[in-house]
Amino acid sequence: MYAPEVTTTLERNFYVDDLLKSTNNKENAVLLCKDLREMLGRGGFRLTKWMSNCQEVVDSIPPEERAKPSLTVNLEDDNEFERTLGLQWNIRDDAFFFDVHLKEKAPTRRGVLSVASSLYDPLGFVAPVTLIPKLILQNACRQGLTWDQKLNESDIEKWCDWLTNLPKLSSVKIERCLKAGDLDIWSCNIELHMFSDASQFAYGAAAYIKIYDRQGNGKCSFVMGKSRLAPIKTVTIPRLELAAAVVSVKLFQMLIKELDTKVDNCYFWTDSMIVLGYVRNTSRRFKTYVANRLALIHELTSPNDWRYVPTNMNPADLASRGVHPEEGGKLFIWLNGPKFLNMEKDDWPHEPDGITTEYEDVEMKPAVVTSMVQSQCQDVVSDILNRYSDWYKLQRAVAWLLRLKTFMIHRYLKHETKEIFTGGCLSLKEIKTARKLILMKVQESAYGDEFSKLTSNKKIATSSSLVKLCPELNEGLLRVGGRFQYTEFSEDSKHPIILPSKHHVTELIVRKYHEVNHHMGAHHVLSLTRQSYWIIHGIRTVKHVVSACMDCKRRFRKTQRQQMAPLPVERLTPDKPPFTYVGVDYFGPMYVKVGRSQQKRYGCLFTCLTTRAVHIEIAHSLGTDSFVCALQRFMSRRGKPEKIFSDNGTNLTSGERELRAEIAEWNQSRIMNELVQKDIEWQFIPPYASHMGGVWERLVQSVKRALKSVIKEQLLNDEALNTLMTETEKIVNDRPITKVSGGVSLLMGLAASFHS
Repeated sequence: MYAPEVTTTLERNFYVDDLLKSTNNKENAVLLCKDLREMLGRGGFRLTKWMSNCQEVVDSIPPEERAKPSLTVNLEDDNEFERTLGLQWNIRDDAFFFDVHLKEKAPTRRGVLSVASSLYDPLGFVAPVTLIPKLILQNACRQGLTWDQKLNESDIEKWCDWLTNLPKLSSVKIERCLKAGDLDIWSCNIELHMFSDASQFAYGAAAYIKIYDRQGNGKCSFVMGKSRLAPIKTVTIPRLELAAAVVSVKLFQMLIKELDTKVDNCYFWTDSMIVLGYVRNTSRRFKTYVANRLALIHELTSPNDWRYVPTNMNPADLASRGVHPEEGGKLFIWLNGPKFLNMEKDDWPHEPDGITTEYEDVEMKPAVVTSMVQSQCQDVVSDILNRYSDWYKLQRAVAWLLRLKTFMIHRYLKHETKEIFTGGCLSLKEIKTARKLILMKVQESAYGDEFSKLTSNKKIATSSSLVKLCPELNEGLLRVGGRFQYTEFSEDSKHPIILPSKHHVTELIVRKYHEVNHHMGAHHVLSLTRQSYWIIHGIRTVKHVVSACMDCKRRFRKTQRQQMAPLPVERLTPDKPPFTYVGVDYFGPMYVKVGRSQQKRYGCLFTCLTTRAVHIEIAHSLGTDSFVCALQRFMSRRGKPEKIFSDNGTNLTSGERELRAEIAEWNQSRIMNELVQKDIEWQFIPPYASHMGGVWERLVQSVKRALKSVIKEQLLNDEALNTLMTETEKIVNDRPITKVSGGVSLLMGLAASFHS
């Protein structure tokens, strides 16, 4: 087993096949080298070319695994100094410097880019210097110059001046070690200082680390810098300042992740009072550009971490304006930080007066004032009517409230009432009481005048929308009047409860009938609701609810409409028994569970062409035998038809041929039964002409709609499938033959037919 530092070094300090690592003392370095060579040697990886600024560490490594003796190491390429403006490491002084070797390049976009990009500066030691060729390149792009087209005279002069003074970078030295002497970095107080600034040409950021010893003495060192060009498209200075602040925040996020030491405090410095106002403003909304960048700043920093620094003390100002190589004094400030970082905190720049977070700015969105008037609801039941999207859940909620009311009366008010409080699940009586209360509240809110007049035994006004219904008040509910008082029908059928058209509870009731009857059409649903409720403008309300049903939209939306053909004679012969003329079609497959396997089942639909009645049989396969059996079951229950219409399917064609053969065999056996002697005419529609079978195709669609609404993704057995098919047959046969009218007289006739 190896120490955690060894595995951490292996995971974090390798860049491809190069290892860069610093330790606190030489003893740890010697032990780390030994463990790393042993660990990697087990896997066949031999570490060579070792180099260190400590001679004792070098002596602990075998001579054949050491690097060649040299005072400088090119971190990019050891063998080609003359081709690279490379970053060098002076082992003796333990410092970085630049060994500049120039190569002649033409003053074009290609030449400038070649020289500028070859300056290896991953940490941004000379980022202000490399900004100059970037500005020249951007200006060439702005002028639309090609890659090999010469720059203009002013840019060539700037480029030549920059190249002439570039060798002066060789005098710049950067200390590699961030701490001072033998200071134990793990027991120190560490601060990060992030500076940002922007100009109309560029924006950038710089990071400095300050390490304090136990006596409070600190050392400030440059860690990393960034310099970026401003977009060619004009951007306001406040936005560029905010972009520079974002760069400093991202730089801070990366340093926190990569540094192996814990940072105790972090400070973000900017000379833009507008940016400080943006960061500290939490009460106003900003436009998208500013809002997105402030979101990142607030996610990673706190507004209390941001401070103001004058422009002349801000080192990031160099990254936004550029520095020529001969300006060594400015580079010294860039690499060592501002002077006030070496002072006490009391001597740091103070924030000037005038920074406020409440002011009008073009980046702020206009304040939107929203006024809301809320009325107090005096009735708890009326308040919860619009809170539920299911009729049954609404009834249960009101029932629970009524039970709570009864409990409170018995427990706390000590009133004696007729209701007996019982616990447990809700009873049917409680559900009915809640339903009645809901309907009463709906009618009171919609027909208050009618309620008051009928309660005082007065006639309602002739201008009322209910006058044609002859309404009467029965047990607190408005019902449709009529002449069926002495019939044996139920009270709801004789006198349906009146409901308003545009009310949430009315929509819940219609939706309940629509879903319970497997998403049938509007007229079918209206005929079912008329058994208990009379909805004002009923068909319009039902169509509105059905059209808003997402399940119907998802499953049954029509893609196109076809022109209907003239009806055949068989559809217009009313004087013969049902199923005299029959259309037959298959649908499916439907999967059923048999043991541990799944098998297919098919539906064979027989429909009467005259009455549109439906008979459904289950076929276990698409074979001829299965179809003949289904047909025999149909004839045994519904009688033998005179003529059968069907698609031009292979199984149906074969079934007709075999049926002819069977009938011929019956005749040869001299079976004199009159019914058997009658032949059955079978007519097939032309191939690929399914529109001619619309009479059964439409009913197949209705059956599928009901089946899909119930089965969905369930897996049934044969018994459950037979039961479901029978229920589906009943639902389809219960549909109205014609459209349900909105007239009062037709309502009475329908009520009588449903209970005849």
